[in-house]
Amino acid sequence: MVEKNKHLNYRNLFYIAFVLLYLIPVVIIFYHGYRDYFQLFRRLAGLTGLSSLFIAIILSSFVKQSKAIFGVVYLKIHHFFSILGLVLISLHPLIMMVDFGTTRILIPNFSSWMPLLQTVVVLPFILSILLLLQLF
Repeated sequence: MVEKNKHLNYRNLFYIAFVLLYLIPVVIIFYHGYRDYFQLFRRLAGLTGLSSLFIAIILSSFVKQSKAIFGVVYLKIHHFFSILGLVLISLHPLIMMVDFGTTRILIPNFSSWMPLLQTVVVLPFILSILLLLQLF
């Protein structure tokens, strides 16, 4: 009975952490303000999508503990947050296309090589750090 209450308390802490991770982008968006509803939904989709993927990564980092807390439904919870994150992040440029009235935002701009080089250098560095964190 004590073990079940312990897992229930941990599960409630996980739920509180999930809510807080979703509230952070919402508070940031409302703190900085928005011009119109397209900008609001574009930012909400992008930032909450990143939060969903972050939750999925955290859940996969602690598989043993997550399975003990959530039980068999752990994999469904992990997949739910992964799919939700990918859908929201994919929705972000679609809202942008509707807002700007053009599909040109999907075409990379090579007029300056500096943003491309910064992305080529910074992105693998961030991904390697995430990979190293995943190993521990």
